[in-house]
Amino acid sequence: MDKKPLTSKNLSGERLRKARNIKTWRRKDLANEFDTSEATIIKWQQRGIPHNKLDGVANYFGVNKSAFVDSSVSESDFELMISESMAGIVLNKIIFTHQGSGIDRSPIFKIPVSKVLLKATVWGVEGITFSQFILTPCKYDGLNTLERKSYGELPVLRIITDSTTQKSNINSNILIRERTEDEDHYISLHTPNNFRVSVYDIKG
Repeated sequence: MDKKPLTSKNLSGERLRKARNIKTWRRKDLANEFDTSEATIIKWQQRGIPHNKLDGVANYFGVNKSAFVDSSVSESDFELMISESMAGIVLNKIIFTHQGSGIDRSPIFKIPVSKVLLKATVWGVEGITFSQFILTPCKYDGLNTLERKSYGELPVLRIITDSTTQKSNINSNILIRERTEDEDHYISLHTPNNFRVSVYDIKG
């Protein structure tokens, strides 16, 4: 028998459970944060987050509340947003994400007029390495023509590992920029490492 589709309220409860597991936060941690009991947190996970608590829960996890209630946000995007969220910054939505190793340019993507956060992560490396991620505006006709637009200094995000870095380490860095034009971009990648790079629309 097919499962009934989740309503936005039930979806919020399931995603609360998932978010808590991704962050490895205990029910007790959430109960203390919202001045309630662990039994209430279990109820929220089963029945959905109450409407008057949704903003607070979303801010606690560092994402826009739509991540918890909007079914158009895919499960993989939700998981990535939660895993990459950080204190003091609210991630509204993923604009672009790309993962790979040893390539020199990402696919083309469009950045709307907004404040954006560029986050890059490298892993599986040992010792001293240098990685550079350049957010590059371009003219693109949707087919094959690609021409870098001439701006002054481009936003560059760097990750440098040192002699103590082990392959088990995960190394990341972020860069925040205002974008004043709705235009095509790509990310120039200069890294010997396995990487993931994501661009988020952020609040502020």
